[in-house]
Amino acid sequence: EIEGIFACGNVLHVHDLADFVTEEGEIVGRAVGEHLKRNRKFRSQPIKIVPGDNIAYVVPQHIDFIIPGRKKIKIFMRVKKPAEKVRINLLDDKGRVLGSYKKRIVTPGEMVSVYLPEVLLDDKLKNITISVKKD
Repeated sequence: EIEGIFACGNVLHVHDLADFVTEEGEIVGRAVGEHLKRNRKFRSQPIKIVPGDNIAYVVPQHIDFIIPGRKKIKIFMRVKKPAEKVRINLLDDKGRVLGSYKKRIVTPGEMVSVYLPEVLLDDKLKNITISVKKD
């Protein structure tokens, strides 16, 4: 990680649809703008996003700053194995559910995304684990 270097799109991870690349570019564009205006507050410690059961990887891998006005953080991921009728759970360090999202089907070839409400993040939080479980 280097201060002021930003990446998005297929240089960061392979996307299925150009729409996802565009959306990710908009997210990064806002972050660059806030960086240039110095309009962000760094967390006392980064929150690590940990891939759990049946999750191959997640983006972002950590959340290290707060952007004023941001209400939610979009998290992209890919699963390791296909599954039907599942729930994607976002759990804090103590196993409490921060978010839970039903999905009819997930496959490794298709990007999955969920939103993490910013209001649920506090300075004591160190890790968020994302897992896929049968519903």
